[in-house]
Amino acid sequence: MRSFVHLLLLMSLAAVTVGSYEYFAPGHFYTWFFQQGSYISLSVTFVSTFWREVDKETRLVSASPVQYVEGCRAVLAGVILVLGETIKPPKMAGGKVAETLEGLGTLITCLVLLLYLAFWAFAIAPLLYFVILLTGAPARSGMAHKASAVTPGEKNGEAETSFWAKPVGSTYAVTALLIWGIKTILGL
Repeated sequence: MRSFVHLLLLMSLAAVTVGSYEYFAPGHFYTWFFQQGSYISLSVTFVSTFWREVDKETRLVSASPVQYVEGCRAVLAGVILVLGETIKPPKMAGGKVAETLEGLGTLITCLVLLLYLAFWAFAIAPLLYFVILLTGAPARSGMAHKASAVTPGEKNGEAETSFWAKPVGSTYAVTALLIWGIKTILGL
């Protein structure tokens, strides 16, 4: 029952997103999604390269709607906690003017990040769940079987390469490729 409720939540948010876009914006939402979706997915892959905790949040590639929603909620909470610590202005050598400018820049950046995060959580993530059901399969399978290949590289002359070593980053990269391929085929 809980899975059904979360699936209904994802479907409802997706429907609201599509309906709102169709009502307020010119054009069709799916055209926009296929034009911009690969960039959005690549942004998650990019973030996962320097914020390693994202790849530990394997619920973001889960086939279970409950796990996926909980993963999105965990990412939201984590970013909000980090931004809460970031927004405290530091003491600077340049005096009050420098502190004010630093605080203003930090505040504007944090607000932009929060807006992007809210957009991702309520408009993009619900739609990506249905794409990730397909593109997340290699990562889910790799995590289940702990499959990996060892190639020459970083540690002791070897580096682990697999979908499960960086499940979120690799899944969103595959998602970006799929969306880009569909966009190219459709000529959008």
